Amino acid sequence: MNRSLALTTAFTFACVTAACSDQQVILCEGEVVNNTCVPWESTDTPVNTDVGAGPADTGSGPLDTGTVADVVDETCAPSVAGMFPVGSACSKDCECSTGYCYDEAYLGSFSFCSKPCSEQCSTEDKDGIQSHICLQLGGTLAQEHGLTETSICMRVCQDVEDCSGLSSAYDKCGDDLTKTTKWDGITIAAQRTCQIASEVQ
Repeated sequence: MNRSLALTTAFTFACVTAACSDQQVILCEGEVVNNTCVPWESTDTPVNTDVGAGPADTGSGPLDTGTVADVVDETCAPSVAGMFPVGSACSKDCECSTGYCYDEAYLGSFSFCSKPCSEQCSTEDKDGIQSHICLQLGGTLAQEHGLTETSICMRVCQDVEDCSGLSSAYDKCGDDLTKTTKWDGITIAAQRTCQIASEVQ
């Protein structure tokens, strides 16, 4: 079993509508307490995994994403709202456990769940292995690619199989020679992270 799948707990729920007979599998990168996903990395609010109850009202108001641009009003189905961990493919902020779907130039048109490093990337998962690291995208990269977010969290990997549970689009785990993460020949992290080869060369 690859490390990324070992770190992710899957839950199976019976479909609550009369129109379906399949079960839904909901991924939680953390522990489930009273049908609520409590991620190993820090987030502002736990994620509700009780798909039959509809969206959870945490009473905390809109997410404060710090330096991230204002969150656009968006709606996610209860079965996916806040369920995707850092590094997972996404199309809306509300799909991500962090509340932020990164969609700037890094990795081209591929959007993925992340968060600004100002909110601190987790340093270790529950087994004591570093699970996420901060990608430094400032300086020349920010100027050349017109980036507004210059430091984001990303999933650490040992090989590309560690990334496959997040998205089949990943086909590279950092730089094999230096064991770092590079973009346009510039080192952006001291460890290897999930990447798309054609977008970082």
